[in-house]
Amino acid sequence: MAPPAVSASVDLTADDPPFNPADFVGSKKKYPSSDTPAAIQAALDAVLKLPAAHASLIPGPNLPVTEFLKLSFPKKSNALLFSDPASWFSTDAPTTTVECLLSRPIPPRAFLNDLTKAVGQAWFDGCMSIVDHRYNDGRDRVPLWALTWWKAMERMVDDQRMWRKSRDWLTTELGKPDLASEDREALDTAGSLLDTLGWDTKLGTTWTTFNLAMVLGAAWLTDDHIDMMMADLSARVAAEPALVDKLLIAPLGFAMAITNAATSKTYNREDSTLLAQYEEHIKNVGLAQLYFPVNVRANHWIAGLVNFKEGLIGTGKLDHRGILSSPRTPRLNSAIGQIDTAVKLSRSRKKAKELDLGEEDTTQDF
Repeated sequence: MAPPAVSASVDLTADDPPFNPADFVGSKKKYPSSDTPAAIQAALDAVLKLPAAHASLIPGPNLPVTEFLKLSFPKKSNALLFSDPASWFSTDAPTTTVECLLSRPIPPRAFLNDLTKAVGQAWFDGCMSIVDHRYNDGRDRVPLWALTWWKAMERMVDDQRMWRKSRDWLTTELGKPDLASEDREALDTAGSLLDTLGWDTKLGTTWTTFNLAMVLGAAWLTDDHIDMMMADLSARVAAEPALVDKLLIAPLGFAMAITNAATSKTYNREDSTLLAQYEEHIKNVGLAQLYFPVNVRANHWIAGLVNFKEGLIGTGKLDHRGILSSPRTPRLNSAIGQIDTAVKLSRSRKKAKELDLGEEDTTQDF
């Protein structure tokens, strides 16, 4: 049986020649695992693509969380596999119905990664099937796209486990007799949303609802969560015409750019492109205030503010004057110094007003 036909009419870049399977598949040529030409990668992707009948067995991202939790998936195997990944590929045609994959454990993640690295060369060597050495003395032959199926199922198992953990946390918290009424109301609302919220629905272009699963629990918030919050705040500002050109919410990338510039001592436009872009925007719109998240000692998040009108920089909580302040620490003072240096890029410094901020404020002028 010949290798699965692959159309030569794949998406190509201007620099890539047309891909002809006969020139590569079964030719024993070396697969270009690094800097793989787009045409070759597209052809391999076509070989590994799940048939529609099997792709339909993977739950869609908009399936409500409560329904997603009812689904059954193959178990994940923790067995150590010492066989050579290359030995899992065969030039034989598939002979085993893929339904067997539904009842067999998913190979360990590390081994799936090894198979993923090896499949390109196996395909070039004319392999058409995968040998599952764990069963029937290695006589079974399943399609190459079984690798895609295993990886998809592994993700389903992991994501379902995370959502189940979040749901169980909600149940535990709601069962506490001393739970404050406002907390109970918030948790009840979150629980009811699981009946309609898709388990992996897209949220804009960067995140999905799966990122929200970790919010329901005691785990540390990730960088993604902080940026999601900043994006939400930015959307709120954008919805207020009176604030659009006065107030800006910056994501984590801003603070990271500040830190990188301070570490390398380079504040020029060539080395600090992002900061230069902020400078240009601040000048063009006459921005009044810039808010951004600041991480302290790698375990605490606080708000940062650059007030261009007042010529002030602050971190912490808003006081009764609308100024951010928090206790002094050497690390915070260092961060403030870094921000101060970066802000001076704008060359639009104003003379700071004399304000009595008290000893415990980190707010300082620039």
